[in-house]
Formats: sequence, C-alpha cells, structure tokens
Amino acid sequence: LLLVGEAKDEGLVYVTSPRVGIMRRGKLYKGKHGRPIVLEGAVVKKGQAMCFLEQLGTNLAIETEHAGTVVEFLVEDGVPVGYGDPLAAIRPSFPGIMKLT
Repeated sequence: LLLVGEAKDEGLVYVTSPRVGIMRRGKLYKGKHGRPIVLEGAVVKKGQAMCFLEQLGTNLAIETEHAGTVVEFLVEDGVPVGYGDPLAAIRPSFPGIMKLT
C-alpha cells in the first residue's frame, strides 16, 4: 500500500471517489460481479473508466483524470468508500518527458 508522502515523491496521482458508495472493479449485472475492467499495470487514457461506484443499486463509472499506468488499486473490490477517498494510484505519462532521477 502506498503512503501519500511516497506517492508525491514518485510523482503519482490518485483517482478519487466523487461520492459515497461501494467500490467495484467490475460492473454488477443482474446480481453477478463482472471481471475488473482495468488491472494493475495497465495503461489508461484520460477519461477512461477504470472502476465503478455502486450507489443505491446503480453503477457510476469512475474515470481517470490523467493518462498513465495504473500502479496500484488502494481499495479492495466491495469496500465502502467516502467522498474524496483515493481509489487507485497512477503514474502519469507525459509524452516526450523523461522521469527525472
């Protein structure tokens, strides 16, 4: 599990929960859980759905605000989350810029 200080040092950004609900990595359909739509290590585009927030029987797609590589999901599937809770850590990709060491 990444700590906030470590994430800032590594240049990571968080995907946060916009509402209160239950975090789902796959869509719930007719009472059955689907497979995760994004896995750790996957490259995501800005605006891509990477998980769902279940609230009052509906599934709200949570989209990324940054393009990059998913480093880690910080919340397990089926765990309740609150407003602003970090759900995943992403290493942003900036075309043409190398990571400074």
